[in-house]
Amino acid sequence: MTAFLTAFVLVAIAEMADKTQLLTLSLACRYPARRVLVGVGLAVAVLNLLAVLVGAVAGRFIPLTAVKIGAGALFIGFGIWNLLIEEKLQPEEECEVKSGRHVTLAVMGAFLLAEIGDKTQLATLSLAARFDGSTWDSAGVWFGATIG
Repeated sequence: MTAFLTAFVLVAIAEMADKTQLLTLSLACRYPARRVLVGVGLAVAVLNLLAVLVGAVAGRFIPLTAVKIGAGALFIGFGIWNLLIEEKLQPEEECEVKSGRHVTLAVMGAFLLAEIGDKTQLATLSLAARFDGSTWDSAGVWFGATIG
């Protein structure tokens, strides 16, 4: 239960005002909200599963201190990168909803690309390495990060 709660709180806080939140808002303005939410949900579940698997393997074969240092360095690096490439988004005046055949898959693909290497992915990976006690802990990290 600790793994679930830790992952849930950490990811929920980290996702506030994230670039993927802006992506989801802009896609929901263009496509039906239900399809966007399904695509985003699938992408988050897949990305968090990959992060938990990599984190669990890293937790078994790499000392926890090295995982923490590596994750910290990546957090700092991505933070500096985001500061350097920050772009000001201009809100659009009107929002036109379109429909298409493969909207859910397109949203999922866009979200996957935008979220890879994100701070929440690194946090999920680090938590999976930290809570490498059992399959139950790994599932708790995955579920908490996905819901968060």
